[in-house]
Amino acid sequence: MRRTIDKLRILTVLLLVLGINYRFIPLIGAESVDYGKLSDMPTDSLFILSESYKNRNQLDSAIGCYILLAGRYDNQMPLAEKYLCAKACKEAGVAYYSKNNYMKALDFLMLGIQHCEENNFMELLPALYNNIGCVYSSLNDFKISISSFEKGLVLSRELNDRKNEKILLTNLACHCSNQNIKDKSELYNRELVEEFGGEDSTVIFYSHLNKGWLYYNDSCYAEAVTCLNRALDYARAAHLAPGHQSVIYETLGVLYMEQPGKRDSAYHYLLTNYRFASENNLLPNLRNTLKQLVECYEEDGEKQKAMAYKLQYWELSDSLLDTNHFSEAKSAHFLYEMEQNYEKIKRLNIEKEEKEEQIRTFRIQLICVLFGLLLFSVLTTITIRQKRKLHKAYVDLFERNAIILRAEQESRKKHLEQTKELEQAQSLIRQLKDNQEQTDADAGEQDGEKETGKGGSSSVISDEQRKQILAWLEVVMENTDEVFNCNFSISRLAELTGTNSHYLSQIINETYNKNFRTFINEYRIREAQIRLMNTKKYGNYTIKAIAESVGYKSQSSFIMLFKKATGINPSIYQQLAIQQQQKTN
Repeated sequence: MRRTIDKLRILTVLLLVLGINYRFIPLIGAESVDYGKLSDMPTDSLFILSESYKNRNQLDSAIGCYILLAGRYDNQMPLAEKYLCAKACKEAGVAYYSKNNYMKALDFLMLGIQHCEENNFMELLPALYNNIGCVYSSLNDFKISISSFEKGLVLSRELNDRKNEKILLTNLACHCSNQNIKDKSELYNRELVEEFGGEDSTVIFYSHLNKGWLYYNDSCYAEAVTCLNRALDYARAAHLAPGHQSVIYETLGVLYMEQPGKRDSAYHYLLTNYRFASENNLLPNLRNTLKQLVECYEEDGEKQKAMAYKLQYWELSDSLLDTNHFSEAKSAHFLYEMEQNYEKIKRLNIEKEEKEEQIRTFRIQLICVLFGLLLFSVLTTITIRQKRKLHKAYVDLFERNAIILRAEQESRKKHLEQTKELEQAQSLIRQLKDNQEQTDADAGEQDGEKETGKGGSSSVISDEQRKQILAWLEVVMENTDEVFNCNFSISRLAELTGTNSHYLSQIINETYNKNFRTFINEYRIREAQIRLMNTKKYGNYTIKAIAESVGYKSQSSFIMLFKKATGINPSIYQQLAIQQQQKTN
């Protein structure tokens, strides 16, 4: 019983949601057509003729024209003609599908997809994927069927193709509901209502029908009957196509067949649909209902009635889907694949010599590539070793600089401890400032003496003045950040030490045996070293920021002076400091 019900549900989905009118379309025999003349017709004229045959339901003639068009496809033909050939593949697939020749339908639809993808005819793809989904649904492969519908839905939305989007959403909602895929069923039913509920009167019908199927799958028969009756009422009120009502009658009949004590209701809906389908020429629905009636009467022991309905069922089976047809379709597909394989083997034999030549060429190229890789590996190994040696040299330089820096800091610290305390130094500063005017006056007099040319010697600084200036110079350099100002000059330093530029320059030259610029750079580079090693505070600073923080406007000048003083670029110095800090942690 369950197997029979499943077949009913499959056929119901196929007939209802794929946009079929449910009315039997008589296959008018092909007209007397001169296919020789058709072969000479222009592509656009032949396509127009094909469409006219299709519109008059002369499917055999239409299929013949579509096949001719599909066979004309050639990579060298104009793009417009390629488009008509691809569309002919689609139409031939649809026509074969309507005649239940699923394998030929699938062949032409897949060929159409191939042409569309090669030439970027994206607007044809949603309909092609929809029809491929219908074919696989007919073959009971619902996994591929739903996957095809989903591909088509994505493409239709990308192309803003509302027509195909509605068809694909309807198919997905119905298939997922019928197959009890609840998460997808809820999603697609909701999207169907939100997107098209206001413009398509059938959406409400599908929403009730799909809910009914979901309840039926969960064995919630009472709720399923309520939803199906709502769908039936809506189909009558909205004057939907007769097939919509027929589906409800079939589903209700099968639903009551499963419930004990509901045999009368089952007969009622099945017989109602038998009459309704006969009156409206809904042959697929009629065939399915006949099969259910046969099973009911056989189970109830009424063999005479069962035989009567069985004879009618057999008469319709040849024109509709049956097991034998599935077997034939699958066999045809197998033969088609064998023919394709045979063609491939022929092509392979023809291309064998070319392949062998390509293999020889490939071997030569491979040898060259391998040699290149070997050479690259050797060079890479040498480079890595050199980098390791260079890195080790940098590490040694870094550690040596760090030792020297620590030694200088300790030496300076001891020196400051041996000198007067900072407060005494500040007192000295105040004293120096009080005597500033007198010092400037003395300096003026000495300058005057120099100008007179008497004696002809350089300016003379007393020992006491030298000591005072050096003491204050040390205080300024060690306890202020003035030196790290990019605009810092000897004039500013002279101002801070309570003397003039001339005296100060003379004292720096005589005491340290270097000029003012070299003297200042030593302090700045030393501070740059300290800051680069202070990764916690300055680890995120760029080299440019470090340079500016110690008084350099030019990054290139800073790098040159830093490398001259330490032997390492500041960027490498910073990396080594970070690595040392990580090892310590």
